[in-house]
Amino acid sequence: MFRREERNYNPYAPDPGNPFVPTHTPSPHVAENLSTVFACVSAISCTISALPVFVYRIDGKARQEVADGPVQALVKGGPNPWQSWPEFCEMLVAQVLLRGNGLVEILSDRSGAVTGLRVIPWHWCNCYMLPN
Repeated sequence: MFRREERNYNPYAPDPGNPFVPTHTPSPHVAENLSTVFACVSAISCTISALPVFVYRIDGKARQEVADGPVQALVKGGPNPWQSWPEFCEMLVAQVLLRGNGLVEILSDRSGAVTGLRVIPWHWCNCYMLPN
């Protein structure tokens, strides 16, 4: 009369009949607007950007900390006119966490010396396969 019936029920499995369980992965833009995702990305990117930065030069098998140089100047003075080094790192880490990749443009003067760095938002990029 009564019998036990075992069911494999997963409340998080996609179910087209259940409007409360998503059937697809949200885009990074949608995920960014979810408070939990935003809080996690902010916590991780802020923590990483607050870490101290050291620039090293490798001489043979030894490494020496560089007190001055073009990279150290970017760290101390900011990678571009509108961002400090922590803001730059925070933006780059957030891009990597949300989009899976990050892209930085190296800015240089006419002689080729590095003058700055700029984060390029990943959703601005397109990939093309060339015929050759």
